[in-house]
Formats: sequence, structure tokens, C-alpha cells
Amino acid sequence: MTRARAFPIVLVAVVAALAASGVSGAVKPMATIKPPAHIASSGTLQVCVDISYPPAEYYASNGSTALGTDIDMSQQIAKLFGVKVQFVKSPFSSIIPALLTKKCDAVISALTDTAERRKQVAFVDYLKVNSAFLVVPGNPKGIHKIGDLCGRGIAIISGENWGPFLEKQKSTCSKQGKGTLTISTFNTFADELQQLTLHRVDAIATSTVNGAYIVTQKATKGKVELAKPNVPYSTGAWGIAVPKGNSALKVALTKAVRKLNRSGAMRKIFVANHLVDAYVPANP
Repeated sequence: MTRARAFPIVLVAVVAALAASGVSGAVKPMATIKPPAHIASSGTLQVCVDISYPPAEYYASNGSTALGTDIDMSQQIAKLFGVKVQFVKSPFSSIIPALLTKKCDAVISALTDTAERRKQVAFVDYLKVNSAFLVVPGNPKGIHKIGDLCGRGIAIISGENWGPFLEKQKSTCSKQGKGTLTISTFNTFADELQQLTLHRVDAIATSTVNGAYIVTQKATKGKVELAKPNVPYSTGAWGIAVPKGNSALKVALTKAVRKLNRSGAMRKIFVANHLVDAYVPANP
């Protein structure tokens, strides 16, 4: 996986509400970074996003207003390009195929930059993140490290890079005779959270950014906690995904991310979302 805004624990009416809404202003902003010609001529930066992973992207309590650090960053990048941004709704499991079939110009959706994904797309990294587990209060199953998952159940979102790693760990648990690791896959974080609070899974595989946000929210405070100590299986980065070969867009986005970092605008996004401790730029 943002602010003192209420986090709707069950994201009701989420799918019906978006319809790929655009965000624009009445006056076209002046471009300070030249975008690729097709974006400049259309006046729109199309961003694929799965708005179900707070604090990076989620809906306000009205079920239709998109909020979060990735949402704010996308708007700031579009402003630098002198265009408006249009968010194109896509399930996380098919968000890269959506990009590759030209449903959007880029993916900005808490997408971890991995070697496997780089076989399909190019990345412009913007935030360093660690992996973590969310558990119920008191961590009764004692999940502190990857090996503690043997004989337990864990929830992941379909398409997350946790999948291959946990499948490997499942095999290790079996070979060591330590019990079966049960991996349950869901479409949204809200689904995962519900299963954890109902004790149908023992942990949620997530990021330190998402986890740190969730445990502070009014709707979830006291109902979940981060496994302590945090249990990073790797240190990685969230990145903006673009089609391979689109060097003009990659260069423009790299300039935009660096400008946001160096000007302090990116930090302000995290401050505004009450996540200043999570701000560790990957492209300073």
C-alpha cells in the first residue's frame, strides 16, 4: 500500500463511481517540461490506476473523488507538462496489459519496479519502499519474519509482486515440513482487510507505506497493527511504468519527478497526506 481524511474501510460503490474521470482546470497551465507530442496535442496525460490501495490511491467517503499520494503526484506531473490528467480505472492484475494496449500513457499506481516487470515496461522510480505485514492486534500468530508464515494464511492482491515470492516460500515451508502456507488472493485491499479482521487470514502482505497509514486511521486503529519489527523481504521502489521504447515520455517523466523532488513539491504531497516519514525519494 495518507492523511487525516476518513478512510472508508469498505470501499462501497467504488467501481460504479469512477468511470475514468479526468481532472482538469479551467485555465490550461503553462508547460515547464515538454511532454511527448501526442500528449501535448491532446492536452491530456492518461494515467492507468487501481484506486483501491490507500494511501497511494483511494476514494473519498463520497465514493467518487480520487485521493492519495499517487493521485496528487499525477496531477502535479500533468501541471508541469501543461496538460490535464485523466485517470483510467484498471484492476491491478491487468494494469500493465492496459498500458501495453494503449489504454493509457503511463501507470502510476503503487507499482513496484521489478526485474520481471521490466521485461514488459520501463520504469521511472519515485519512492523507495519496504515490504511489511499487517496482522491483528497483539500478533497472536507470532508473524515477525518470512519463515513464520509456514502453517499460516496470508492475503495478497492479485497481480502484486508478492505472489511469486510467497509461492517460493510456500515450497520452502513444505520441504521443511513446517506446515502449509496458504496464499489467498483478492482484488482490493478492502477485501484483504475484511478477511484479516474476520480472522480468515493471519496476515496481509503489504508495504510499509500502506501499513503505516492503515494503523493510524480511525476506522482501523486498534483493529490491525504492523508486524514488529517490520519484515522487509526486499527493499524496492515504486515506479511510473511506461511502454518500452517510449524514450521521450520516460525522459519527460524523469525530469518531472526530479523537479518535484528538488523543488520540495513531492515532500509537500506526503506532508499533506500525513506521511512525511514515508517520503524516501527514489529519483532525487
